[in-house]
Amino acid sequence: MVKEIMHRTDRIGTFCWFEQGFPPPWFERYQRWIVSAACFSAVFLALGIECSYVILFVYLQEEFNSTATATGWSSSLAWALTCALSPLATWLFIRFGSRKVLSAGIILLVLGLIGTSFAHAMWVIYITYGVVFALGANFCYTLAIHVTTCYFPGKHYSRAMSIVTNGTPAGLLVLSPTMERLYTYCGWRNGLRILAAFVLVTGGVAALIVKEPTHNPLKQSADDKESVAAKEKLKTSCEKEKYEYDLCSEEETTTQKYLSLIRLPEYWILFIATTFSTIAAVFNVINLVSYMEHVGVENFTASLLVGAMSVSEFLVRGAMAIFSGRCQNMNNLVFLSATCFMGGVAAFGCTAGSWLWLIIIYVLVAGLSRASFYTMCYVVTRDIFGIRLCAESNSLQLIAIGVGCLVTSTITGLSADMTGSYHLCFYIVGSLWIVAALLYTVVDQLTKRKKTNPDDFMTDEEKSRALKAARYGDYGVLLSSDQVYEKFIIDRVITI
Repeated sequence: MVKEIMHRTDRIGTFCWFEQGFPPPWFERYQRWIVSAACFSAVFLALGIECSYVILFVYLQEEFNSTATATGWSSSLAWALTCALSPLATWLFIRFGSRKVLSAGIILLVLGLIGTSFAHAMWVIYITYGVVFALGANFCYTLAIHVTTCYFPGKHYSRAMSIVTNGTPAGLLVLSPTMERLYTYCGWRNGLRILAAFVLVTGGVAALIVKEPTHNPLKQSADDKESVAAKEKLKTSCEKEKYEYDLCSEEETTTQKYLSLIRLPEYWILFIATTFSTIAAVFNVINLVSYMEHVGVENFTASLLVGAMSVSEFLVRGAMAIFSGRCQNMNNLVFLSATCFMGGVAAFGCTAGSWLWLIIIYVLVAGLSRASFYTMCYVVTRDIFGIRLCAESNSLQLIAIGVGCLVTSTITGLSADMTGSYHLCFYIVGSLWIVAALLYTVVDQLTKRKKTNPDDFMTDEEKSRALKAARYGDYGVLLSSDQVYEKFIIDRVITI
């Protein structure tokens, strides 16, 4: 009976996955873009809801009669753990694969939302939203970043990352007014339960689609035929030249890669710049609605302005996705520095008054700065440290973002509670944006110097190991010293 039905569906031209198998043949052709869409959905759900906490903030403050600092701290904790636990998510991704990690992340998102809807005090929300929901968001976001890196390690990396991370402003744009309507008509508790059901269905579909490519540049299997062949070729070449095999072919562990990164001065400068940028960016999704209500803007108008900021962020990320492939020579660090500086100028502009037109200008520029920062903070790590350290450098970037998120509510909330206004907050936010812009410029100059004069930054032992690895490990043929520096040290910015 089943075979008869299957044959009938084939006669009318219907594709039958029972006979042809799953996934269908066309999936392989468009696999990386379909998986990117699934990663977009995961980011849309996880970070879109986190960004929309700015709407929930007002309802929680009214429900529990809490201060701005106490209410904002649950969001700060959530953002901190969303980013700071990225090494854990990275290890789980390498150990268990993308589908299991994303499924666990979706389940934790649902449990966090349902648990928050039954909270009777702010300390419960610190656990349900600040820890459980944040852990799920961390799994979803970190996995989306790594899977995108696996499928697009080359020139389309900026474009793909722009598309996937665009899930954040898209989520804020769609979910912010939706949640505001849900909270108004259904109450914030029922609104969170409805949202949890939506996350379960949409996230479940995304988890079924997501998978890493067969050839994963972030985790090489010891049984991979290409890796085994390369090792044999390397061993033969080293024996011919009487080099020590262990020096030529030594593979770095994940711990060694992390240690390589934290020894670099540009990493620490980048860490500080990322932390400062995060504080300035997260202020807009925690305290911005509270600020607008403080200066007399109606609640519905405030939600529309938050939506305008997300539209600005969405359009800028979309433009970056379209034009990044056509601007291969663009200096990503300089672009990031310029947009951070613009965000600082806009923040200082808000100290001049609380006119509506001034707030509109601020939210539009804030969207631009957020779009640039949350996309380029991952792109520049590949430019600085190379694809070899991409997963580790992105994990450490997420830790820096987590540190910034953790202290945002304390800095901005305390200044608002102590002064009774957000005037001082905008001075702090503007200063942080501008200092971050200067630090990104410093990192850019250090990177250029290292690429121009690699000898000045390497010991004799490091030069010897780099030469041997470059001559035999990556290329399989004997190269001159100039060719080695050009192909290996300069292009990949070797850090041993």
